[in-house]
Amino acid sequence: MRTKNKVLLFVSLFTSASCIYAQTDQEIKFDAPATHFTQSMPLGNGHL
Repeated sequence: MRTKNKVLLFVSLFTSASCIYAQTDQEIKFDAPATHFTQSMPLGNGHL
């Protein structure tokens, strides 16, 4: 029972720490515009 509590404590601390230090600002920059459509990045979730 104590091992289960220790594991639960470790998992909860790890997930809370990862949420605190997660990056929220993500930015992708390219050096030049795409020359063909297949080189471009899709916007949105991919559904029409």
